[in-house]
Amino acid sequence: IRRVENIVNTHGQMLKFEEQATIDKLTGFLNKAATNERMNDLCLRSNGCLCIIDLDSFKLVNDIYGHDTVDQVLASFAGIIRDNVKGNGTFGRIGGDEFLIFCEGLTDEEELASYTRTINEKMLEEAKRIMGEQMGIPLGASVGAVMVPQMGDEFAELFKLADRTLYLVKNGGKHGYMLYSPEN
Repeated sequence: IRRVENIVNTHGQMLKFEEQATIDKLTGFLNKAATNERMNDLCLRSNGCLCIIDLDSFKLVNDIYGHDTVDQVLASFAGIIRDNVKGNGTFGRIGGDEFLIFCEGLTDEEELASYTRTINEKMLEEAKRIMGEQMGIPLGASVGAVMVPQMGDEFAELFKLADRTLYLVKNGGKHGYMLYSPEN
């Protein structure tokens, strides 16, 4: 019985270590390494939309309000992007204020547009709740997206395409989205 208890305890500890090695503590999302591995698999076998989401004007939160508020905003934003995706989503944090999500089954640009509007509206509401109604930071989110498998199934290439479209959104006014097409 003791051997079985030891095996069960060891297995539980191993699962805990595995979770600690793959999950970002602040957001509950996959960390960067685990995200890349999981997204590679999803892009090969799933239909959907790969999205890079970046917070706009986020540096100002740190500069004005400090690290504690930064953590509150990031955790809240993670909840917003997770809770408002339709269907199955896989979520990763790939940088300080940059996230990667795969929305399985999202194959319609209007759904992507609606999702982007929703997360921007809710982020502004949440920022005002956290930092006060007088908060003057133009906080929002920009989304660069690519449809899978229409534009391919190799994660590294799809990531580059989504990143390119995110760059265009960030330099074209922010707080919006762009779906990759060969024309842009």
